Amino acid sequence: MRQWLGRAPTTPASIEVTVAERGHATRRRACDYTASVTITGGIGTPATICNIPADLWETLSPGDRLIVSGPGTRYGIRYDTVTRAP
Repeated sequence: MRQWLGRAPTTPASIEVTVAERGHATRRRACDYTASVTITGGIGTPATICNIPADLWETLSPGDRLIVSGPGTRYGIRYDTVTRAP
């Protein structure tokens, strides 16, 4: 199988993250309903995720856990969905 440069194979992936801070409802560059998150149980710099469903975003508090799912590559995950962790 031939792989093209810049394209890594993807597999379904999901990761649990912990909300550090609820962000803004609207931002520039189509990044609405944001939250700053860290990987649950990990140490690291918080990352911002966008486009959290509005009804979920309105109820977020620091410490809440979310599941981020989408195609994963060797470089990370490109998430499609954000849901509350059980």
